[in-house]
Amino acid sequence: MGLPEVTFAASLREAEVWFGATRALPRTSLDVSPGEVLALMGPSGSGKSTLLGLLAGTVQASSGAVEVLGMDVGSASPAERAEQRRRALGLVFQDGDLLPELNARENVGLLMILDGVRRAQALAEADNALASVGLEGLGRRTPSELSGGERQRVAIARALGRPSARFVIADEPTASLDRQRADEVVETLVASVRRRGATLVMATHDPEVASVCDRTHILDTAVIGQPTA
Repeated sequence: MGLPEVTFAASLREAEVWFGATRALPRTSLDVSPGEVLALMGPSGSGKSTLLGLLAGTVQASSGAVEVLGMDVGSASPAERAEQRRRALGLVFQDGDLLPELNARENVGLLMILDGVRRAQALAEADNALASVGLEGLGRRTPSELSGGERQRVAIARALGRPSARFVIADEPTASLDRQRADEVVETLVASVRRRGATLVMATHDPEVASVCDRTHILDTAVIGQPTA
């Protein structure tokens, strides 16, 4: 069965997250259109990563509704949420989150291999994905042999390496990079997403990064951490 056509790539309706007595995300409503590049901003601790976790299905809303690519995330089972992450979502983390024992092409091709793609084909697709982010010829280098910017571009290639990836979630992907490398990485990420026609929601603290996006959503931090009554 194919993935459904959707009006919004993601939709939050009065979604709120509590961890014990601490409110990790204030009540939030947000619609993200298919193909949109959205920057998510707010100071440290404002709930950006929590909201991304809702979209990825790794965090459950305490109240409200969350829909991603036509799936009601709140009512979906853990297995269904994991299947959607595997098939349709691409994740880019602050430090790249690459497996240190694998080289770049193996890091990119691993999910395809786990999906049942033959190793040779998966690695060939990984080489193509690496070339698309400017890393042609670096596929056999391990993460320790790559710069911070190169590691982030490997993570972008991994996120978009699978043909079924329709929605990319990026959590502060440039936070540990200097200005030049940050600009290069975000340019690569946004260009790669636009070529694919995918959707991108990217948490960032950097106004220059946000400026290349279609729109910016700023989280209200007034009630973050407010204890229960």
